[in-house]
Amino acid sequence: MSGTVLRQVENLLDKLTASEQAALMERLARRIRLSLASAPGPRQDLYGAWRDKFPEQVDLESALCEIRQEWEAEWDEEGKFSE
Repeated sequence: MSGTVLRQVENLLDKLTASEQAALMERLARRIRLSLASAPGPRQDLYGAWRDKFPEQVDLESALCEIRQEWEAEWDEEGKFSE
């Protein structure tokens, strides 16, 4: 989905009441469940699926800290994301 389409959907959502948005979410959830249930083939068990995909020497804590600092730099003083 392109960013333009997503913005159009969000603009339409803003026009709905909270109860209408909740009803829409219920419909979407039902549609997704049905889609997943009828998906072809077996579902992959993700436990261990990423094992051996990354080097062991990756310092996860420092990588997460760096990502967090980059995000914080993008937030303005009101706590909102500045684009």
